[in-house]
Amino acid sequence: MTSQDQNYRYSTIREQMIEHLFISELMQEAWFGRKQPIEVLRSEVDLWGYDLAIECNGILRHIQLKSSVAERQRFSVSAILGTKPSGCVVWIKMGPDSTCRRAHADYFFWGGEVGKPLPKLSSFRVTKHTRANSLGKKAERPGHLAVPASRFESVSGIQELANRLFGPPREEFTF
Repeated sequence: MTSQDQNYRYSTIREQMIEHLFISELMQEAWFGRKQPIEVLRSEVDLWGYDLAIECNGILRHIQLKSSVAERQRFSVSAILGTKPSGCVVWIKMGPDSTCRRAHADYFFWGGEVGKPLPKLSSFRVTKHTRANSLGKKAERPGHLAVPASRFESVSGIQELANRLFGPPREEFTF
């Protein structure tokens, strides 16, 4: 089976692996690098526009995760995420490392400064459903907006991403 077939056929497993990789790397950065406690909450229902709510350094971020194995043109982002005080989107471009036995992640960030909401969403067009109806027409997907991949900023690694999400570590939160 090719890796493309594997990514498609087992997309749910791949999605969970990417989420766990992200959480693990962020928790390790908080524990070893920042010496700060971190709280990770998972959204049980995909209704409010985020996958994870993570608090660190006194900042709560509602994070929608997006992933890909290749370049993308745009991502569908929930408009409800824009109502969260510190909502953001993290795009994880994942592939195998040089040994092809572990995952390697490149991180991209789209959101406001620490403690600020998403940039205005009104300039983005409404997305369409991926599947067509019986007439072959793809209907609009209300509440979901197409954010160009070009709006996402590349970050050099998990340390820089943690700083983008929660600001620089503060001494009073150390263990």
